[in-house]
Amino acid sequence: SSSNYAQNVRYSFSDGIFKASSPITYPDKESSLTFYAVYPFGNYSVPELRFSVSKDQSSELAYTESDLMTASAMAKDKEVVDLKFSHRLAKVVFNLNLGANASKDQSVTLCKVYTNLDADISGNNFKEKGSKSDVIAAPNGENSFKVILPPQKIAAGTLYARFEIGDKTYDLTADSDIYLSSGIEHIYGVTFKEDSVEITADIIDWNEEHGEVSADRYKK
Repeated sequence: SSSNYAQNVRYSFSDGIFKASSPITYPDKESSLTFYAVYPFGNYSVPELRFSVSKDQSSELAYTESDLMTASAMAKDKEVVDLKFSHRLAKVVFNLNLGANASKDQSVTLCKVYTNLDADISGNNFKEKGSKSDVIAAPNGENSFKVILPPQKIAAGTLYARFEIGDKTYDLTADSDIYLSSGIEHIYGVTFKEDSVEITADIIDWNEEHGEVSADRYKK
């Protein structure tokens, strides 16, 4: 905000360290500063900001720039400030079991989900905002797709995802509430039947430093 000592100072990664053309300096040797870092760079007013993911994440750039990461640290007269970044949104991965259909054209779309959020990075609070839109997932290797979304609830009975395999379309409806949480990765194994899909799911911590893992499996 306008009261911040330094605002939107852009650092770029090079030779193992983040560098800036006009780096932040301390007001004096007795001062301590709280540093808030946000990736990707943007015209933010920290520690509160609004962020949007791309509605078309089919390119690697659009996917990467949808991956909001933040870090904070307090330092006093340190030349190098140690910032540990964490993923702040939710990641969803669909691994497709296609069998004989593996060579056909494929696409995955998340249906009517939130793409905007308000974030308070001092308290690590992230809340969906605004209207809902479809989001096109990014390729994630062979027969796999990935997407970044704001933390949100997918209500039971709503259309969650649409799979287009060749000339066929498969819809996945949530049979129970699904909670996409900050820093959590949802990994789905999707097997296609004649007119339906069968799902298995793993839910894991996306931020490795936390070291906590939970799992949930189900079929639809």
